[in-house]
Amino acid sequence: MELVTGIFRSRLDGPNLRALELLEKGVATSEHFEHLGAGKVITRRGSVYVILDVLGTLICHLSRRGHSHLALRVGYSGQGIEISPESVCVRVRSEFPVCDSCFSFIMMVNSGWSPPINTITWAIRHMNVIAEGEREIRRAHERADGRRRRDEAKQKAALQHRLAKAVEGRNIGSLRSAIKEAESAGLDAGELTQAKTAFSEAAAMYVKENVSGLFEQVAGLAERAGDVERAQTAIQELRVQAIEDVLNELPLTTTDLLLCAARSVSVLSACGIDVGDIDPVFVPLFERYDPTTIDNMILLWHISGMGGGGDAEATVLERYRTN
Repeated sequence: MELVTGIFRSRLDGPNLRALELLEKGVATSEHFEHLGAGKVITRRGSVYVILDVLGTLICHLSRRGHSHLALRVGYSGQGIEISPESVCVRVRSEFPVCDSCFSFIMMVNSGWSPPINTITWAIRHMNVIAEGEREIRRAHERADGRRRRDEAKQKAALQHRLAKAVEGRNIGSLRSAIKEAESAGLDAGELTQAKTAFSEAAAMYVKENVSGLFEQVAGLAERAGDVERAQTAIQELRVQAIEDVLNELPLTTTDLLLCAARSVSVLSACGIDVGDIDPVFVPLFERYDPTTIDNMILLWHISGMGGGGDAEATVLERYRTN
């Protein structure tokens, strides 16, 4: 093993070269050191590591700039914690080959870090203190994460209980509120499937209870239509619109629902159903709307591209407006 090679090695005088060779033998036979390359060796004490830069030590010593010292750096690596190495000052006697001091460091480590070098001992303790601080910060984060997960689990359980009660009660207001709260809390879509199904069913029941049996009666009319499929499609569109309005917290007096109703009446008439049979079924729905709203919709249906240019639907609205 050669820690220092090339031109720099060739320029060492006899004492320094012999001291370097002794050091290299000491490193090669030590169980506590590893050659990193570029003249650096590393040893560890627990998770703390110490790097001795032999080449850097030689350069500093031979350049005669300031006091001679070992080029040592102490860092930490273990248990998921990495602390960048910091320089440690260990002064040596400049009248002796500096590699003798490097060799003394090797022997100190081989002897169980004895006798200790105060600056190195302090640096190792310092690294362990920093690492323990990092571990404590991580433990604090883990405790906080644990509390957060427990709180989230409690909140989730409470939301799931509330959803279950809302599904059981089939109350549209309770279902809407519970679903909104669960979505805001980030519950998975799969956990909301049953509640949303119950919500849609509750909305459909609300529509059924609040339009005076319209859909039951109009289903019978559709069966008598010349084009049953077309009539049933128009009625289904009206029903879907009513349910969507309820799901969106809208009253059963929206303009969309009004226009769907007018279209349904128009389709039933076109399919051969007598007006005298249609009107008694739809009058209760149209009576929910004030005349001004119906007048505005009539104007809209007469404007091509706005209401669709539906003269038949406009005629229906005019009839119910008159009634």
